[in-house]
This record gives sequence, C-alpha cells and structure tokens, in this order.
Amino acid sequence: MKRSNRLIILIGILLAVVAFVGVLILGSGGGGGGGGGATPPPTVKVVTAKVDIGLGTVVTADMLSTKDENSDLVPVNAVTEPKSILGVPVRQAVYAGQVMQTSMFSAAGVSSSAEILKNLEPGFRAMAVQVDQVTGVGTIIQPGDRVDVVIAFEDSDAKFPVVAEGATTREGVPLQDVRNFKVIDDLLSNTSIKVLVQNSKVLGTLLPPPAAEATGQQASPPPASTSDQVALTGQVQIVILQLTAQQVELVRFAQLDGNLSLVLRATGDKDVPPDVTTGITLFELVEKWGVLPGGLIIQVPPPPK
Repeated sequence: MKRSNRLIILIGILLAVVAFVGVLILGSGGGGGGGGGATPPPTVKVVTAKVDIGLGTVVTADMLSTKDENSDLVPVNAVTEPKSILGVPVRQAVYAGQVMQTSMFSAAGVSSSAEILKNLEPGFRAMAVQVDQVTGVGTIIQPGDRVDVVIAFEDSDAKFPVVAEGATTREGVPLQDVRNFKVIDDLLSNTSIKVLVQNSKVLGTLLPPPAAEATGQQASPPPASTSDQVALTGQVQIVILQLTAQQVELVRFAQLDGNLSLVLRATGDKDVPPDVTTGITLFELVEKWGVLPGGLIIQVPPPPK
C-alpha cells in the first residue's frame, strides 16, 4: 500500500474518533441537563393583589389571588398563604398584580415625601404632630391607621379660668358700657378635655434617633423590659396626619396653647360618622358622671344677657 493511501486512512480514523467523542458529549447534554436545554428553576406559589389596595385598607379574601412564580423571581419576604394576611391593614399602597410581601404590613419608621403625596387625598393637607409614648399610644401608630386628636387644658396652665360676670360700669371718654369679669375661685379645677378631630388618616410616621446618637455620642441602652413591663425610653414620634383646612387650625391651636394627644381607632372605622362628645370639665364630671358626690356644689354663672 502506498504511503499516501495510509495517510488518508489515518486521517479518516482520526475524524471518526473526533465525531464519536462529539456525539457522546452532545448526548450527555454538555453539562446543561437532558434534552439539550437548561433545567428550569422550581416554582413557588405566591399571593398577589387582585385589585388596587389603598393605604390602611384591611385585606380581605376577595382582594387576593395566587399564582406560581419562578423561585428565582420571588422576593424573600413574599407571602405564600393568603390567610396569613387576612384582616391586616396594609401600610403602603399596593397595586393589582403585585406580589404581596410582609414588608407591606409594617412601617420602618421613615416615610418619604413621595409616599405621603401619593396617599394624600385631594382637598386635604398633611400636617405633622409630635407625640411620645404616653400621648402617642406608645409610638406604635403606623401609616394607614386612623386616629383622633384630643386637646387638654390643664388647671396649672391658668389659660382657661372659670369667671363670673359682674355689674356693668360706665368708663372712658366718651363714657361707654364696660363688662366686668372676675375669677370665681382660684382653687376650682379649670382642667378641660375635648376631642377636636376624629377619624384622621395617618399618612406617615417618623421615629427620630435618640438625642445622644444625633450628637455622635454613645446612646445609653433602654431599660430592660419583660413581657409584662414597658420600658419608658422617652422615645418621640412624628405622626403626619391628613386634615382639612379647618382641622389644621384646630390642631395648630392645640399644639400652641394646649396639650395634644392622639388616640388609635379601630381599623374598621374608616367610614363611621363622628361621635358626639360633651368635652370634660369638673362640672361635667360632677353633674353627669357622679364624680365627687356628696355636698359638692359648683355654681356656674348664667350666660350674659
């Protein structure tokens, strides 16, 4: 056999071996799984919003649906069971089709301008008030909650005296009638309480850092607490309320000349009418509630004629 013929045979054998090896590699999937393609990731059932859900809305079953989603696309805090969020208000606006996440049901203590403006209804104003653990329900108020604003004039303020009108005198040049008033009794309690604003929506909340942290110093640790004890740390909270123009004036007066408190309402109170209250003074306590009975008489002067 000629040398050229043997060379052709060797080249043919080599090509056959290369082709055989290639077939084996392709048959094994080339490291990418059977069938010549990559193995798809597993799916996870997640809960999604069927409709838009506004800030503070309590989630019901008809607002939710479920779908199977690729596990690599599912947020780490995705909700997988609808019953786990039923009856819970959302703390941010949720849009139809969004995957429900546990972070939607709690506030981190910081609200952005965009979030507040997005949830502020036309015709209303956003106003900030400062409360603490006592006047702000333990600083647990969150966006979407409903609150009432209460004003209190304390007896020690001396801003709300109980007075009686005396005889009118003629004074001045030219003479004119002057009405005269005097305090009935300096010892009489002049404390007065009234619910000023009812059912105001909370647009956002802010928890400022402790004063020591703000100045770069080491903040002292809060007192230790157990399950049946509350640590009073002096924490304050900024609560941003949705108010009408008239309500803004009332709340601002309460900030300047009284003591302001917020009380938390039930989640289902969104559309209930306001309660009619009397306000509370010492006279109301004695006459209507029977406080300090037994011979205590409070003489309230008649209205001026």
